[in-house]
Amino acid sequence: MRLERPATESEVAAELNMETEEFQKLLIDAGRTSQLSLEEVLVCGYGNEQLHISDVLQDESALPALEVELHERKHLLGKAIDRLPERERMVIALYYFEGLTFKEVGRTLTISESRVYQLHTQAVIRLKGYLQRDDVLFI
Repeated sequence: MRLERPATESEVAAELNMETEEFQKLLIDAGRTSQLSLEEVLVCGYGNEQLHISDVLQDESALPALEVELHERKHLLGKAIDRLPERERMVIALYYFEGLTFKEVGRTLTISESRVYQLHTQAVIRLKGYLQRDDVLFI
């Protein structure tokens, strides 16, 4: 643009702080590549069903098996919590889901902090038992 004309290869190479031969190699390497739209159709199937490039690319950050496993673990843990006695279930809900401290849980349930700790311990032991009997492994 400064020259108000197309630059020569040697001028571009100089601007990039490269030797002309190195710039030419870069051009050759770039010429061997191609760009494709993710919406480009790869295959047309039965009934004009189209398969796009984006349909076959794998999301490297997605771990579907782990996501399914985590979902199943949460479901089984929820079922196990539902099996707890009412008081223990309340302690678990207030402590883990509401984020209250043992002292705050005690005030809410009008019991001592040490009793909340006892109920929490009983609930955790009971949950471990439920989940082990159901062959659920929690890491």
